Amino acid sequence: MNNDEGSPFLWRHASMVRAVVMTVAILSITTFGAIFFYQTWMIKAQASHVPEVPEYLLPGQPVPAQCDYTWRAYYPSNTFYCRNVVDGTFMYAEYSQSRKIITRVSYSVDGETVGDLILAWGIPTGIQRYNWGVEIYWGKRSVWASTEPFTPMSRIFLVAYTLKTPDASAWHGFINGE
Repeated sequence: MNNDEGSPFLWRHASMVRAVVMTVAILSITTFGAIFFYQTWMIKAQASHVPEVPEYLLPGQPVPAQCDYTWRAYYPSNTFYCRNVVDGTFMYAEYSQSRKIITRVSYSVDGETVGDLILAWGIPTGIQRYNWGVEIYWGKRSVWASTEPFTPMSRIFLVAYTLKTPDASAWHGFINGE
């Protein structure tokens, strides 16, 4: 008669082996999953083609010498606009004559999505909803996007930098059907 078949030692040993194997399997899957998603996030974040506004064009700076004032005649008030070309992108600076500084910079983009910018810039700080779309904020930086429907794949059509952080509702993610 073999005493080992019903031995409590063997059952405990087998249970421990199963527990160790399951723990290693779960940790391995979790680790590989985290690595996969991190690499995907990094690749996607690096793939964003939204240009950054150069330091000399940021709100608060004096108007640069290379500004093209082709729109000045259309704005007889205190504010006028000048156009700059930065790496092939037309950037439009709003300039306050009384304050002698740039108060806003904007430019159009094509092919970028809200999800692309969340990956590149992080979680938005606010949102303002309109009938035709949304303005999504990252501090003093914002984008205009369509909302048919509002998803991470919603297209961005304008990027803007402002002098102060606008008042906006807090970002709560992609909520449709209010």
